Amino acid sequence: MRRSLRLRIFISIFLSVSTIYVAAIIMILIQVQTIFTQNLTNETRRLVHSSSTFFNVVFGQDIEILRSLKNTLNSLYEDNFDDFILKQDKVIKGVISETPQFLSIGISWELNSIYKNYTKNHGRYRYLYYWRDGNIISKTDTLNMEEEALNSLYYLFKISMRDDITDIYFDSYTGLKEDEQLMNSIGIPIVRNNKFAGLVAADISLERLYNIITQLKPIPEAQTFMVSHTGNIVANSTGEYINQSFSKILKDDVSRRNLLFSIQNAQSEVFIQKDSLGNKNFVILEPFYFGNINRAWSLGTIVPLKVIRKDSNKFITTAIVLAIIGLFLMIFITLLILNSIIKPINYSVESLEKISNFDISSDYKMEKVSSDELGRMVTSINNLIDSLTGIKTFTYEISKGNLDVKYTAKSDKDELGNAILEMQRSLKIAKMEEEKRNAEEKIQNWIINGESKIAEILRENSQNIEDLSYQVVSYLVKYTNAAQGALFMVNDEEKEIELLSAYAYERRKFLQKIIPFGVGLVGRSVQEGELVYITDIPDGYSSISSGLGDKQPRSLIIVPFKFNEVIYAVIELNSFGDFKPHIRRFIEKIGVSVASTIANLQITLRTNKLVQDLQSRSQILIHQEEELRQNIEEMKTTQDELLRKATEYEGIVNALNKVSYVVVYDMDRRIIDINNRFLNFLNKTKSDMIGAEQGLYINDPTYRAQLDDLWQSITAGRVTTFTQKALIAGNTVWFSEAYIPILDDEGKPYKVINISNDITNIKNK
Repeated sequence: MRRSLRLRIFISIFLSVSTIYVAAIIMILIQVQTIFTQNLTNETRRLVHSSSTFFNVVFGQDIEILRSLKNTLNSLYEDNFDDFILKQDKVIKGVISETPQFLSIGISWELNSIYKNYTKNHGRYRYLYYWRDGNIISKTDTLNMEEEALNSLYYLFKISMRDDITDIYFDSYTGLKEDEQLMNSIGIPIVRNNKFAGLVAADISLERLYNIITQLKPIPEAQTFMVSHTGNIVANSTGEYINQSFSKILKDDVSRRNLLFSIQNAQSEVFIQKDSLGNKNFVILEPFYFGNINRAWSLGTIVPLKVIRKDSNKFITTAIVLAIIGLFLMIFITLLILNSIIKPINYSVESLEKISNFDISSDYKMEKVSSDELGRMVTSINNLIDSLTGIKTFTYEISKGNLDVKYTAKSDKDELGNAILEMQRSLKIAKMEEEKRNAEEKIQNWIINGESKIAEILRENSQNIEDLSYQVVSYLVKYTNAAQGALFMVNDEEKEIELLSAYAYERRKFLQKIIPFGVGLVGRSVQEGELVYITDIPDGYSSISSGLGDKQPRSLIIVPFKFNEVIYAVIELNSFGDFKPHIRRFIEKIGVSVASTIANLQITLRTNKLVQDLQSRSQILIHQEEELRQNIEEMKTTQDELLRKATEYEGIVNALNKVSYVVVYDMDRRIIDINNRFLNFLNKTKSDMIGAEQGLYINDPTYRAQLDDLWQSITAGRVTTFTQKALIAGNTVWFSEAYIPILDDEGKPYKVINISNDITNIKNK
């Protein structure tokens, strides 16, 4: 009977308590692991999405610069193509000097859009500008003269007549392998009268993306990469597989999930990948458009699942160990109690049956009837009822979310109680971390929404600096709960800071204010290039009042807006409260976008000013032309004499062209005209020689030094003879040359006529 009773009590207590205990532990551990995994997953997706939005804005700015350049060239275009090219050269060099992300800018003009008598559908002039050794190099050549290259990218732009980008590729402007850079090209077709007239194209460096991609990793073990619309890897945080298929990273999932289709159609992809070692990875592909061109690229992140679950597994392992310890402790205590029972305890069966069914209540406690083994058993049962009642109350409160419920362990050796208290402490920590993440997520969403609205304001007001400044400052005042604000433009040339727009107390303010560099808080912030934040504002500092009475602001923040380390503007905000750290970070962060837009707008305004200046000069020329017409009558008396002299001059020129080689140079030693006799001798076309520098066929350093002396004499206006040796088609040829400077009205030479005769036979003799 003793053995049967001991067994029944043991089974009842152990199974009931352990089942509920283990079930509660398992449920809590599963929930903890789910929370750990979901939080890191959501954080990773938010990071990838915000980064893809950033790249869309960056590439969109590059495209808008090229579109502005195309519009500028169209507005400057005129029938005199040579004059137009001079304007084009000045505009493009100005653009490329202020856009370091462009490795080169190329302009192509269809010949049939330049020359009305040119009837072929192929043939073009190409003007290429690129950086080399810190200088802008320009190059001009003629392409597609015989036939159109149907497999070329230029032809694809020509037939589509729409803005587009190329795939990524490696190339260099020196022709050396070690100078190759990863780049892609943006093409903006020039269309006039619904007809393709040319192409504005730029090569964009993609090397800068590596550092950005590397910094986008949500955790150190993650891998981030960018994929072009053809599936080639643009950047990779590991530095591998650049300009190779992204199947190198995602293996069979590319074809099995048809990921290239998702990229090209701007579809997000989230899936679990199993690598070659059997490890599972969490993969996110987030698309973004290349600016506002209908070409989608994607930003990808690969996070090992074992890393995501590492923290939760650590917690689970600790909890399981504690649970096992608790179970062994319960078994030990139960066996200890059962071993102390030495005689039938019929009067306690009812209470023990209820306890075995986990029907726990303090009403079931029994009075101590003796001090022997039975008495000690009754005391133990009563203590067990007290403990289980406390545990039940404690766990019930925990299940309702009351993590502050009080529970006291019986002693330092009460491992079950201490384990429950440790579980309570861990749940409190998890709750605090969750609240902290929620607060950080709220701040991040606040920043993202603010950046999105600022980006919208910049897009909608990118043509007018006054509207742009007002919209920015009014939005920041409202969004940051500031009382008032002002946006200043930085004038580096005048070393002044000009107030553009002010907004205070829900009203637009019209003020005029010029601040020299280094004067006041705003001037000091611009001069030092640093944020200024103070909470002790001097009395009377604010120059903007409500009109209903003044109230001294509590805090003031001044932030310089920089782009490429250049300060273009500065904003001043003050508030009756404090500017918290995330608000300060937000203002500094959007300052880059505002400064970039202002920089682009300044380029556009300077370009428009150039156009206006050119138009003004055109009006002056028209007026001068009218004065020339009035002088025609006076010139008619001398016209006959001029015609006679022109006929004589034409005869002399024709005679020279038949017996001599004639070349006309500008004062930069470049050919501006050449006769057919010389072209036939050189076996060249005029387009090959126009623009070529003198001394093209001279390799002797001594003769090059003599050429420098020759041009000093020419620059002085003296007619000079010269004998030179040249290597043409592998043959040494000697020329006897006469250089005749042509003088302008001020007596200064502006071009030189070179008359040459072949004296090779005389030299050989």
